[in-house]
Amino acid sequence: MNEPTAVTDPRIGSVLQERYRIIERLAAGGMGMVYRGERLEVGKPVAIKFLHAWAAGDEEFRRRFQVEARATSRLTHPCCVSVIDFGVDQDSPFMVMDFVTGETLRSLLRDGPLLPARALGTARQVLAGLAHAHAQGIIHRDIKPENIIVTHAEGLGEQVRILDFGLAKLRDEVTGLTSGMMLGTPSYMAPEQIHGEPVGPPTDLYATGVLLYELLTGKKPFNATSNAELLRMQREVTPPRLRDAAPDAGFSAELEATLAKAMEKAPGERFQSATEFLAALEGAGAGPAVLPVTPVTGDGPAMPRSSSPTPSRPREEVLATRNVRAQPRATPVDLQAEARPPEPQDESEATIRSGP
Repeated sequence: MNEPTAVTDPRIGSVLQERYRIIERLAAGGMGMVYRGERLEVGKPVAIKFLHAWAAGDEEFRRRFQVEARATSRLTHPCCVSVIDFGVDQDSPFMVMDFVTGETLRSLLRDGPLLPARALGTARQVLAGLAHAHAQGIIHRDIKPENIIVTHAEGLGEQVRILDFGLAKLRDEVTGLTSGMMLGTPSYMAPEQIHGEPVGPPTDLYATGVLLYELLTGKKPFNATSNAELLRMQREVTPPRLRDAAPDAGFSAELEATLAKAMEKAPGERFQSATEFLAALEGAGAGPAVLPVTPVTGDGPAMPRSSSPTPSRPREEVLATRNVRAQPRATPVDLQAEARPPEPQDESEATIRSGP
């Protein structure tokens, strides 16, 4: 079934379940379409995500969408985008989320690595959000630059929001995935994720270590010419040292050791909690948060929005999806296929079949 174009989309202008007016279509992602909407009773802008028609008819994708809605609705931390409402309309599952404007880390990385203080402050906020998610029993499984947005709140500076819990796993959930399949983004997948083994907080912390490495150096730890080789390196190869990737940056030995521990191959050798990772960053000389970090426990305040864009860069609207660019649906990936080149790119979710 063909999806309607933004021009012919019958949802635009309609009212969803007497509560939300759909104003415009903003994005088509891997699993669904995202619209800008308005909550009628209060006039609040919202983001509304529908499953694609093909995905709504697929039991696995429909289940994953429901898991994302259930998982994200538990989140009350200002570093996480949360679900306001979800349901089914005319056999189309939907979720209503915070409307967030800002830039993804992938967009920021196109200009090269972040300054160390900014990179460390960003990572600390990501870890604060993950600590909250993990406390709710939620494992994200797809931490990467495309899924982190930086917003600008007046008087508070940069604020980080974790997007797209589309691969999230509840600890008590039976995955239901086909045997031999892995879900994630190869450059950020922990070895246990690649092997299809149980995942937990250390899985997200591995990806956060890869993320911080990239923020500090402008480079991913591993680059390869095929997905198979990239996944082999994730399983077997020790990441290059920070000082080798960015020899002029002067990174401390303590920071090197902290990142090395975050990216250990065995999950039991990594940090076991986001708060432990945070403490190690402080011990490595990162100091107190450069960017504001809200305490992990308790309901966080609503995140202020800023209308002013980042200096010299146009603002991009990013909602609770991977990003605003159209991306292909998740399909089996040929492990011998050419991997994406090493320059910063939007790296979409991959469903990787490890068998023939």
